[in-house]
Amino acid sequence: MVTLPSSIIEHYDEKAETLYQQLQKVAGRVEKIYTPVQENEITRIIRRRLFGDLDENNAKKVVTGFVEYAEKEGVLPPGLLPSEYRDRFLDSYPFMPEVLDVLYHRWGSFPTFQRTRGVLRLLLLVIHSLKGTDKPYISLADFDLANQEIRQELLKYIGAEFNSVIAADVTDVEAGSKKVDMSLGRAYQGLGLGSRTATTIFLYSFSGGQERGTTSGEIKRSATTTQNPASVVAEVTEQLKGKLFYLQNIGEKYFFSNQPNLNRILLTNMENVKENELVEMERELLRNNIKGGRLKVFIWEENAGNIPDSEELKLAILARGNKEIMESILMTKGQTPRVCRNTLFFLYPLESERSGFTNTIKRKIAYEYIEQDKGLNLSDDQKKEIKKELKKAKDGMKESIRRLYRMMAIPDKKGLKDADLGIPTYGEEKGLDQEVYEKLRSDGQILEKIAPLVLREKYLSEKKYVFTEQLYQSSLKTPGETRPRSKSVLEEGITEGVRNGLFGLGEVEDDKPICRYFKEQASVAFSGNEVIISEALCQEQRKKEERPEVQLLYPEPKPEIPLEIGEKKRYAWPSSKEQRQGATALPSA
Repeated sequence: MVTLPSSIIEHYDEKAETLYQQLQKVAGRVEKIYTPVQENEITRIIRRRLFGDLDENNAKKVVTGFVEYAEKEGVLPPGLLPSEYRDRFLDSYPFMPEVLDVLYHRWGSFPTFQRTRGVLRLLLLVIHSLKGTDKPYISLADFDLANQEIRQELLKYIGAEFNSVIAADVTDVEAGSKKVDMSLGRAYQGLGLGSRTATTIFLYSFSGGQERGTTSGEIKRSATTTQNPASVVAEVTEQLKGKLFYLQNIGEKYFFSNQPNLNRILLTNMENVKENELVEMERELLRNNIKGGRLKVFIWEENAGNIPDSEELKLAILARGNKEIMESILMTKGQTPRVCRNTLFFLYPLESERSGFTNTIKRKIAYEYIEQDKGLNLSDDQKKEIKKELKKAKDGMKESIRRLYRMMAIPDKKGLKDADLGIPTYGEEKGLDQEVYEKLRSDGQILEKIAPLVLREKYLSEKKYVFTEQLYQSSLKTPGETRPRSKSVLEEGITEGVRNGLFGLGEVEDDKPICRYFKEQASVAFSGNEVIISEALCQEQRKKEERPEVQLLYPEPKPEIPLEIGEKKRYAWPSSKEQRQGATALPSA
């Protein structure tokens, strides 16, 4: 009987290798190979070598509890019955079956890894690191990669360059997995699910053959605890994809490599985006999101002289919410006072949204850098991922600029009044200026139609008449006054009011209003002495116009007018209208 080691490192040197080959050749003629340890016996052998005694009743209780939990959460291995997994777990307890599977089959496939002794040595270090804890069982997630003995035992087979990988993504205070630990809800923060998940993926990531990586189901089974839903681990895995530098995700498999993933490349490129690129991109986004229409738009114009003092409605978009600049633009046009102050509105950014907006722009620019960089040795899957993420970033540009530019300042009698556009509506296709206009219109700051009744109540409740030109100029010059969208809106309101008899339209002559149009179609000129006149005054003037031209001055009985006929005098009543009118000139006595 000859016993031979299976590990190549035990062959020592070239001479020993020659002897080994000769021995195999001679013995091979009559040999009968016998393996003293069968595959299904490994778990029991390892447990017996590591533990002198185990409480079998407690083991059954723990394993039964986990299997019930795993069955409820749907994380049992596919194709395996709960009873079968329970038996495997009982054989390997206190280790989960996955611990020995990964070490024996994956790490054990490295030529330099001694399957039995290597697994025993590594597990002994793990047990020692967990001594004194209250863990009910040991999973892959319980391997403390911050423990230098455990870490170096693993690095012997995969290379010292993974030292920095473990530090950057798993163990350092600023590692991505630690950040995920703290980002979870208070109920889960103490469980370290980010670190547990990253550790599980790391141990599944290596083998001496082609097999590497792990699935979401395997991650959940090893990284979860019975104190949380397994679905939380799926959420943690998604967060890790965005925070770890060396975590790769291809298809359904997750694994670590010593090459930076797209996230690392992305962050590096984001850090190199220049300030002037951000400024130019912000300006371009604003220009692209102005559709034109009811408001004349001025982007980042802080010189009051460059914004006209015109009758049209104007929107000044400012790069920052500086009230001094707004008041300067509102009050002056260069060196002269501004007249049409009520036609100007301001839009400026909400600074609490600035960080998210800047990050979105940087991501978009960084993805463009990556796509154009021919020096990167990217896989086809990574190239597809870049195209997908770049499209997502471009699609999010409009929403990001809208989230940032949402604060408005509106001229009011007391100064500038603030208003908020609010959170953007998903899928909204309107331009930024169009949304501002709609907000102003819905809040009654801009009127597309003026009800004649409003005109009467506002301007004629205490006055008999108001000049139309003064009424229109007030809407342009007086901050906070009613703003019609255009002069035609006011004209239509006046025309309708005259037609319906709510007020009249006329002019002032010798300081007296003369009603020319009332309950009829009128044409408004907004010039000269043209006025709108109260309904009562128009009705009074119209009644006077309807009276007879001459009123009889004589009361009954009718007086007689003496007429001389010959030598006698007699009295007679004038028979015709003309005679009566003439008679009024005669002495009544």
